[in-house]
Amino acid sequence: MTGRSLETRLDRFLAVLEEELIAAASVRHDLATAFGEIRREIERPPRPFTEQTTKDTAAARHLPRALELARAGPKRCVMLAEALADLEKDLVWLQNPNYNAENLGGHHIANHASSDLIGPFGLTPAPISVGLLLLGPGLHYPDHRHAAEEFYLTLTGGARWRCDQEPWVAHSPGTWIHHPPWMPHAMETDATPLLALFVWRGALDRPAELCNAPD
Repeated sequence: MTGRSLETRLDRFLAVLEEELIAAASVRHDLATAFGEIRREIERPPRPFTEQTTKDTAAARHLPRALELARAGPKRCVMLAEALADLEKDLVWLQNPNYNAENLGGHHIANHASSDLIGPFGLTPAPISVGLLLLGPGLHYPDHRHAAEEFYLTLTGGARWRCDQEPWVAHSPGTWIHHPPWMPHAMETDATPLLALFVWRGALDRPAELCNAPD
């Protein structure tokens, strides 16, 4: 990381993300309208930036390997990985408050984390949340759901995804995945970590919950 300000480094990431959204809209016609709306939501006037104290979870140890894998993928993933590497020291990795060792096991908690880049809990405010999901190797993230609409962009491969009890699918790096509000979905990793970019819209203050969680 250079001496450039957090604002400069985050702006670089957002510029790369905007290019990705433009390119993706030309291919994923079913999501083109949503991608256009997301682009407008991340276009922002100058806002306060927060230099946060890093609060890494144990899962953060997988980030260097995940970025290395992303750099070996398609050019789109390489560009995002480079911009994210520039922000690595600024990322604050957190755990969903609905997840704990009792309902998911200690191994899962030590290998699962997320980090918001922009949004109510990110480095700068925005009406949506954009961040990262990081899962360690050999992890099963069981069916879960949330009130927010969600978009994932896979930056690494080697993981399988399932939506609403459909068959498991292995998505290659650079794939966009859409989860409407409350759609159950699950992931599982192989011998390598999963790094995926997420975009949340809607109920940002309601974290994901396990589908088998008691009411």
